[in-house]
Amino acid sequence: MKEFKFEYQKTSLIKDSVIDDLLEKLNPEVQNIKNEFNKQYDSRYAFAYVPFDEENLNTVKSVINEKQKLQPTALVVIGIGGSNLGTWAVHEAINGKFSNKVYFADTVDSDYINDIAQLVECELKQNKNVIINIVSKSGTTTETIAISEQFIALLKKYKQNKFNDFIVITTDINSKLYDYAKEINCSVLTVPTNLGGRYSVFSPVGLFPLGLLGINLEELLHGARTCNLNDVAKSAAILYQHYKNGINIHDTFLFSVNLEVLGKWYRQLMAESLGKGGVGMTPTVSIGSTDLHSMVQLYLGGPIDKFTTFVTVAKTNIEVCDFAKIMNAMIKGTQIAYQKNDRPFCTITLENKSEYNLGQFMQFKMYEVVYLAYLLGVNPFNQPNVEDYKSETKKLLQHS
Repeated sequence: MKEFKFEYQKTSLIKDSVIDDLLEKLNPEVQNIKNEFNKQYDSRYAFAYVPFDEENLNTVKSVINEKQKLQPTALVVIGIGGSNLGTWAVHEAINGKFSNKVYFADTVDSDYINDIAQLVECELKQNKNVIINIVSKSGTTTETIAISEQFIALLKKYKQNKFNDFIVITTDINSKLYDYAKEINCSVLTVPTNLGGRYSVFSPVGLFPLGLLGINLEELLHGARTCNLNDVAKSAAILYQHYKNGINIHDTFLFSVNLEVLGKWYRQLMAESLGKGGVGMTPTVSIGSTDLHSMVQLYLGGPIDKFTTFVTVAKTNIEVCDFAKIMNAMIKGTQIAYQKNDRPFCTITLENKSEYNLGQFMQFKMYEVVYLAYLLGVNPFNQPNVEDYKSETKKLLQHS
């Protein structure tokens, strides 16, 4: 299998010697993560160990096999942010945007949730089976709990005293949601305490729904285990130095529509991991070739405040010669235009949209933001200001 390629287009904005100095500065953190690896889940760097956890994989596969016996015709993943974006990203990259019978309930938008509920009820009315996967590490996420109640009510209506057979809860072992799972005697998968939600795609959070959807979990984890950490460090150093030079927007420009959610997954990863203490890059997502017709005028003619990571795919699932020729020309033409306008960028080329390459990419990006956080002097594993809106929301709900 071929690893994806990382290439940096040098600009006049930073010198090679500066990058070399930053790589040396990163060495203590690189070594620290290696040392922490042996602690497995007793470390804040638990994300590095997850792809190597065979026991975790076997536990998840056991629950998948159990639920496949029910021959489900649909899956609803109820979760938000780190609880669903990684799953959604891998599923859509491999199965495509139009793969049906999997629904991601990640908002309390009444119309959107009602649309999903109607589709699920249609399945249940036909005596078909639907699996509901409720995902919340804390077990207290307001949206997730509210949405879950609606779908559990549907299961109770159509499956009556067997409704719990169709529920899988993924949560922390100490959460209220874990206690509820035990109370109703449904399947429960636990998320390691030190593993943050946005770093959890290779844990039961992502593995259960992805495995149920037919994703090759072994290949996904194999890819994660083999990402090139030297390239990761270089990518983090490049992003950091551009940030120090006033380039504080990082645009991930993906030349594949089916990778859009992968971009959104990384957007959350970077935003929540780095945006604190008055520092952080603003992550944006662009899709080629669509956004060449909506955003590139700004990217090439606007302020030089953006660093771009182009993500391309060497081999698509279906080769339509004319389309491939046009797309490749557009990618190269765009990169040449960036060079001529002295717009900084790097390129990540996936060999294909396979589980192996996606596993590599996602682990690459998790390490990247951890290295960036070290250079920026922030904690990549907390999100203290998220509680600001949550506490205000709870106050309003208590008085409504």
